[in-house]
Amino acid sequence: MEADLLSPGASVLTWLSSSEEELPPSPDEEIRATRKIDNYEATRPDDLTKQILEAFKEHLPWQGKQALVHFIAGADDGKLMQLAYHLYTAILLPVQAQSQHAITSPFVDSQDCEGDVYQTMLESASRNDQGRLKQLCLQRDNWRCMLTGTLDISQAKDLRTAAASTRLAHILPFSIGKWNDNVSEHRISQIWATLHRLFPDVTICPSDVNHSSNLMTLIVPFEIALGNFSLALQPTGQKKEYEILTFPGFETAYNALLPRPNENGARIVKFRSHTELPLPSPAILRAHASITKILKSNEIFERIQKILQMPETTRHLSTDGATDLDFLFWKL
Repeated sequence: MEADLLSPGASVLTWLSSSEEELPPSPDEEIRATRKIDNYEATRPDDLTKQILEAFKEHLPWQGKQALVHFIAGADDGKLMQLAYHLYTAILLPVQAQSQHAITSPFVDSQDCEGDVYQTMLESASRNDQGRLKQLCLQRDNWRCMLTGTLDISQAKDLRTAAASTRLAHILPFSIGKWNDNVSEHRISQIWATLHRLFPDVTICPSDVNHSSNLMTLIVPFEIALGNFSLALQPTGQKKEYEILTFPGFETAYNALLPRPNENGARIVKFRSHTELPLPSPAILRAHASITKILKSNEIFERIQKILQMPETTRHLSTDGATDLDFLFWKL
């Protein structure tokens, strides 16, 4: 079955590329999808198909979850493995490592899905504008960290002012908006086609990773935590208001800098723009929070991190030509 991962006979990217409005899954479909996952028969001890699908099903927002349930309910074990492989190579791995390969979809008819994304890929994102973007976001955020209110060090007038260095933080990683050849362009289009299917409220495209809706001003420890998925922001349903979520790996010494927990134990922050520049998008922050919860489920994050630190992983990620992501999948 391993060989089938790279050359399947089923077309799930047709499902991923569907723009038709779907009816919510019926109770029977929900039950059937749950049973399909529960009854999945692993082909080897290190097969994490079940854990990956359970995590996505549990933590995706409603629209993405119902799309996933529709597919799982009608899938056999082979298609379930192909789906888990695709979610791993198109979402879980890219947000943590900038591979130089195209992600080979386990699904045929991928051109339909990627074509829509290609239309939005006018140019690769660039780090050349980071200085200007940081200044614009600092002005938007009143020269302060968006989570702690700490003043940026550049604005400190004397040593009595509490200030710290801030960074421009990307919510969805900068690396998934950057490409330099046809191979990496194809890889990026695969990632975004999958993101848009699972998180349809995310409307930015690969060229927009430097848009202010994907950017935050954060002091260094929180920029690192956002990037390593030990911190996330969950929309509360109130305008511009978010609950700050922390996960294993978060450096708890910095809790003292965050808003105090309310009566329900939640740390709440409310954003405000001091210019006309758009604030971070609730949809993007919700997607980041969902991915964080998925990564932290069932030891998935820790196992991927171990894979990325293996010497042979570097070889598989840096070799020119066809990707060997199936190697990484089976190392889970």
